[in-house]
Amino acid sequence: LFFALDLDNFFTINYIKQNKELLERLVNNNFLASLIIFHLSFLVLLSFFLPIAAIMLVASGFFFTYYISLIFAIFLTVITITLGGFLNFLILETIQFTFIFEKANIFARKLEKKIKSNEIQYLLILRLIPIPFILQNAIAVILKVSKRNFFITTFLGVSPYATIYSFAGYKLKE
Repeated sequence: LFFALDLDNFFTINYIKQNKELLERLVNNNFLASLIIFHLSFLVLLSFFLPIAAIMLVASGFFFTYYISLIFAIFLTVITITLGGFLNFLILETIQFTFIFEKANIFARKLEKKIKSNEIQYLLILRLIPIPFILQNAIAVILKVSKRNFFITTFLGVSPYATIYSFAGYKLKE
């Protein structure tokens, strides 16, 4: 539905550039409301497994670094992505996503046993591999990692990407 209605066109650098003045005016006139709406929208979009994280990180750096420090903008987006990833994890776990991969279950159980001993290390490595966020979350669900370790490693693992993309958004103003 998201793509059928061409809503993905609103999540591009071109859209931000073309509507820069309007969007900046909205943020300037309603900073706190804009900040809250932006991050809540980001969280909702992530929970629907939509691939919008990179552009939202750029947009965060672009719109909110004038009023708050780049560090705080990055921190907010990392929190949002972590919560979105955790929601993905819970949704996939709830719908028993692993049932879909019943054929791969034997292999997954063997891998799960190996990963359990160094779960945090493996999850961090997984977060740093440039594959779609939803696939990373699905792998974590299939391997039945602990929610605590998933949350911690998501927070730590998305921080480098959030920093780079937010800084890119900050520099996009120039």
